[in-house]
Amino acid sequence: MRRARQRGAILILYAFALVVILGFAGLVLDLGLVYFRKAQLQGAADAIALAAAQRLNGTAAGVATAVTAAATNAATHRVGLADSLPWNADAALRFNSSPDAAGGWLSAGEAAAAPAGIWYARVDIGALASTAHVMRPIFMGLVGADSPIDVGAAAVAGQAALKVTPLAICALKTQQTTQRDNGGGLLETITYGFRTGVTYNLLNLNPALGASSGAYFFLDPLAPPGTVATADTSTDAVVAPFLCSGTLAYGSLGTGTTALAANLRRLEAFHLAAQLNSRFGQYAAPYSGTNACVRNGAPPDTNVKNYAGAGATWHPTDAQPTQPSARSSSGAGLPLATIADLSPAQTFPAGHYGIRWAFAQPARPDGTLIGRNSWNTLYPPTVAVANTPTWTSTPYKLIRETPDPATPSRAERRVLTVPLLDCSTVPPSGLATVRVLALGRFLLSAPATDSEVPGEFGGVLTQAQTDRLRTVEIFR
Repeated sequence: MRRARQRGAILILYAFALVVILGFAGLVLDLGLVYFRKAQLQGAADAIALAAAQRLNGTAAGVATAVTAAATNAATHRVGLADSLPWNADAALRFNSSPDAAGGWLSAGEAAAAPAGIWYARVDIGALASTAHVMRPIFMGLVGADSPIDVGAAAVAGQAALKVTPLAICALKTQQTTQRDNGGGLLETITYGFRTGVTYNLLNLNPALGASSGAYFFLDPLAPPGTVATADTSTDAVVAPFLCSGTLAYGSLGTGTTALAANLRRLEAFHLAAQLNSRFGQYAAPYSGTNACVRNGAPPDTNVKNYAGAGATWHPTDAQPTQPSARSSSGAGLPLATIADLSPAQTFPAGHYGIRWAFAQPARPDGTLIGRNSWNTLYPPTVAVANTPTWTSTPYKLIRETPDPATPSRAERRVLTVPLLDCSTVPPSGLATVRVLALGRFLLSAPATDSEVPGEFGGVLTQAQTDRLRTVEIFR
């Protein structure tokens, strides 16, 4: 009898223990499902927000494209294992000019009505139908814990940086395109006063007639256009790391007729050549110090060849450049530019035109490229050049010298994206706000010094190319 009573007591204890064990098992299973659904919806929110933010470009069309991209991305996500995400842009998608705005997020219609400065998208899965984000426990309900659990997720994505060099120069002309008559019927397209394929010293240019010193600027890397910096953040110490990486810490400058005014400082002297030269893999002394670049954040280009002097092997033998940039030229009634920008009636030693065509080839007004046999006409030498360049594609792509294989590298790091400014109303020194006409592409054809930044002009960016300069990330 005692043994029977003991067995009965054990069965009762086992029954109670079984309920507890099943409750814990249910808790584990249900929490696993909750965790899975939460992670699933957070991933969906992140992906949809990124898809939308990548399309924003400060225009109403960009907002519309962002809405479409969000819907397309949302269609690829599931709720659980089978159900489609019940996407509703009107409920879940909002836009703003700041990722930190506690309120004031705009609907697509409101953002499209005032799109300038709209660079951030917010996705709130919790605003969708409850079937997407509300779960009712399955196993925990066996022990009475069946209250619904909301696993809604939200994400904000937007502009984190702009791949634009914080060094800006004046456009030599405010007209986007003009024509240069080189004689002999050879017309050449000129873009904002620059000749494609000519290497300019970016520190020694000035469109002011009779100028004798260059006009160049540091963009404030922390104060976007349309804002006022709380402190002077365009100093060497602040700009240095941004010159290393070739970025600005905001999403847009705006260009052309709708350009915003960039915050910048007109410089009296340039002291950050070392930061530019990280693109050649130069990090050791004299490139070390408090403002030095680091390899991971500022890797060299995949092509670190120096094209100065004998490195310009595609030039005709009797036209080897005697210096990286074309020789400077100025005078009464003339801008500070180069000898390549003077009248084609004037001739100079062939080597004085500097490095040419390492990155880009000039074109006629109809868009056709000008051939290699036109050098004597394009760059009139005092003694005719006997040979023509002997390459079939851009030497920057063909004539290579690679960095140390152990060093991280990045393609086209030597191609600088440089803002071209409307300098018609620029103060002689100090801080200013100036309109950006366009973003120019300049190949750093040889290492820079504190008196010369040799940049071969390769044209200006299209709107589509400008849109791709923005880096987009998730903000938590």
